[in-house]
Amino acid sequence: DLINENSGMCTYFDTSKGLVNNAVMSIIENNRDEIWIGTHGNGIQVIDPKKKASKNITTTQGLDDDFISCLLKGNSGNIWIGTDDGGVNMLDIKTGAIRFLSTTQGLSSYNIRSLLEDRDHRIWVGTDGGGVNVIDQLSGTIKHISLAEGLNNDYVGCLLEDSAGNIWFGTSGGGLYRIDSSQQTLTNFTVSNGLADMNVLSIRERAGKIFAGTSKGMSIITSTTSPNGSQHWDIRTYGSMQGFPHIEFQNCVAVTERSGEFCWSIGKGVTFMDKPVEDSFIPPAYITGLDIMDQAQYFVSNKLIQTHQQNPGDTIWSNLKDTFYLNGKLPPDTGYLQKNNITWTGINGPWLMPENLVLPYDQNHLTFHFTGMHTDNRNKTRYRYILEGNDKMWSSVTDQPFADYRNLLPGEYTFKICSKGANNLWSKPAALNFTITPPWLQTWWFRIVVTGIAVLALYKLFQKRISYVRRKEKEKSAMQLQLASLEIKALRSQMNPHFVFNALNAIKLYTTQNNNHAASEYLTKFSKLIRLVMENSRNDRISFASELEALQLYLEMEVMRFKKKLEYKIYVENNVETDYIEIPPLLLQPYVENAIWHGLMHKEEGGRIDIHVAMKKDESILEINIIDNGIGRARSEELKSKTAAKHKSYGMKVTSERIELINQIYKAGANVMVHDLMDTMGHPVGTQVTIQIPV
Repeated sequence: DLINENSGMCTYFDTSKGLVNNAVMSIIENNRDEIWIGTHGNGIQVIDPKKKASKNITTTQGLDDDFISCLLKGNSGNIWIGTDDGGVNMLDIKTGAIRFLSTTQGLSSYNIRSLLEDRDHRIWVGTDGGGVNVIDQLSGTIKHISLAEGLNNDYVGCLLEDSAGNIWFGTSGGGLYRIDSSQQTLTNFTVSNGLADMNVLSIRERAGKIFAGTSKGMSIITSTTSPNGSQHWDIRTYGSMQGFPHIEFQNCVAVTERSGEFCWSIGKGVTFMDKPVEDSFIPPAYITGLDIMDQAQYFVSNKLIQTHQQNPGDTIWSNLKDTFYLNGKLPPDTGYLQKNNITWTGINGPWLMPENLVLPYDQNHLTFHFTGMHTDNRNKTRYRYILEGNDKMWSSVTDQPFADYRNLLPGEYTFKICSKGANNLWSKPAALNFTITPPWLQTWWFRIVVTGIAVLALYKLFQKRISYVRRKEKEKSAMQLQLASLEIKALRSQMNPHFVFNALNAIKLYTTQNNNHAASEYLTKFSKLIRLVMENSRNDRISFASELEALQLYLEMEVMRFKKKLEYKIYVENNVETDYIEIPPLLLQPYVENAIWHGLMHKEEGGRIDIHVAMKKDESILEINIIDNGIGRARSEELKSKTAAKHKSYGMKVTSERIELINQIYKAGANVMVHDLMDTMGHPVGTQVTIQIPV
């Protein structure tokens, strides 16, 4: 059909008037003013209006396929030809040579649906089954944009380069795509964004806006930039309600030269479209209902009716009771609201919503119903809402005309709702104020009472705690005094008169025997031992190395005095760090002395003491084992050596009391165990003392 813009007359052309095929798929005009017509089955018909001549280009003349889907006049004047099954044919307008591009040359599909040349002279090829192919004419390379590159549909039926150089293409079921020319990012527009339909058949641009014809109407896409620089898209849809007689757009569109208006192929006819009139009307939004605890509520009460009726003799009809009532004799309200102590002072608006609504704390599941009074594209009505006092920001845009809130805390709230229609203009918010009262446990007076009781209780506990701390301090001071006393006793037991007397006698004996060397050595050890004992007694804790040094001096002196009747060995395992471990002073010597005097000295041949030191229980317990091969505790008691008994009862008792008191003061958990050693016949062969000290 040929339409005369001036007269509006339409001239019809078909095979009877010279067309080679009535199935016309594409029409272009070349640089020689020739009309090129792509047909479905008869190749290309070229008409020269000046010469009134016509010629046909088919597979006989070199085309790869006679089923033409689209034509493109390149910037160089060459004609690009898209076919159903022959890929892309390029006809050199000067030489008449035809170049073929198909899957063997790198195209993703041989079924071509649309063609476009951009400002960089790249040829964009829309295919059926292969997405978009981009042909670089300089390098000859072909780039594919298909499912693997992010498309959700690989049928591309139309292409457009906008005034900014961005590429748009429509798909059959995948919506509309845009490739940003600078960022090379891919944006997809679908029905969820506001597109009329996922099947996009034609695309055009006017005044920076993109016009997309779909199977269910036309969408106009406008780009806006927010103050922070981010890009947003506004999509408005036009269909039968906006004046289109049909909404099934086809893959053909033209721009008239007279006024620049669009001429769309829609349905079985042609539709001329001028610039759309801007819709600036903003219908109001309304809150239409309120559900409390999943039950719809109506706030017209008998009490409110009586308040608004001036004449007590007025009669009021009750649909519920199917009877009349006198205004002065209305029955009391007994519904859900009254039973649950829900109060309000009045109602307003066309939907009779409550004023100053007050709900108890257990009526805190609310569902708000609302609507936007849009008569145009009602299915495009969208909402956003906020519950001030609960939400920090407005909700995301939704098409659901209700909002549900559960387990609201006591407090004051305002629910606000806005709506918008196809013009994307938001209405002023409709609002509903309400209060949820707290339970009596959360009221201010209850909190004051509880706070007072708590303060009083804390005061009593504080006094009790102070008394307890003072009592414990007294007990601790007493124990520390007792410990100090025992430390003095321990010092005395360490340097008991017998030991000092025997030591002096030994020195005298060595002197009488003119054994000056032995006397000097013994006197040196004796003085060094006294100095160590005095130094260690000044401290609560000393290094284990210092304790072992004093113990070894004592044993060396006893070995010299008993003339080799006594042997000893001190074995310290490698995992014992003697310089870093600290223990109470003067702790081991009484047990060693007891072993010598009560275990070994009753044997004519003398005996041996072995001292073994190790770390136990994951290296948290220092264990000292003092083992002698003496006569045993039972035999020692039989001999009843008075001197030894007195000595034992003093030194051992003091040390045991010290350990017990140290455990009480420092929570140390030290422990002493004494075991009798027996041979296979049950005869005593010695004694083992085990001392365990936490470190």
